[in-house]
Amino acid sequence: MVKKNDVLLLAGILLSAIIIFVVMFLIGGAHGEGEDKYVLVTVDGGVYGEFPLSEDTVVSVDELLGHNTIVISGGQVCISEADCPDRYCVKHSAVSKIGEAIICLPHKLVVEIKSYGKRAADTGVDAVAQ
Repeated sequence: MVKKNDVLLLAGILLSAIIIFVVMFLIGGAHGEGEDKYVLVTVDGGVYGEFPLSEDTVVSVDELLGHNTIVISGGQVCISEADCPDRYCVKHSAVSKIGEAIICLPHKLVVEIKSYGKRAADTGVDAVAQ
């Protein structure tokens, strides 16, 4: 038998969840929309290069640890080729939002979306979450 208080509690929980979802959607959509984004490529902790996300480019990274081909197209970036044994970086879906990254651990390669306009302190996300 369902009591009136049970229904009110369930309605309150659902309403709270909807409000949280809407707020997170609005806050998440505000980060990175309409900003000048770029792709930061680092190898073994050093900067390999910065490339605008708005320009279609193919970047070939040939380092001592191996080869990766990075494709920037349509506002997204992915790794299309790699000679690492597991190729998880190639299997990773394309990224397009600020803070998203593709990592090739065997080659110590990090491909990350950054913004010219906002820095980590301005996004409200701490360094651990990024």
